[in-house]
Amino acid sequence: MTVIASAIPMVAKTLADLDLLHRDPSQPALRAAMIDDIVGWVLLSLAILLLLSAAATTAAIVGAHLVGPG
Repeated sequence: MTVIASAIPMVAKTLADLDLLHRDPSQPALRAAMIDDIVGWVLLSLAILLLLSAAATTAAIVGAHLVGPG
């Protein structure tokens, strides 16, 4: 699996190379690339948030065990 920063430039370049950039069929392709990028960034953000939350919870549990009962 390859992760790229954005699909929009690649789609736009391909459409421009085929001389289709300013034609009607190209607009849904560009919209799909934009939606794909937005969904990808949202999912990446949620994954990072989940990992940070799990790390904070683990640190709190380990810290509580190191300090001992109150």
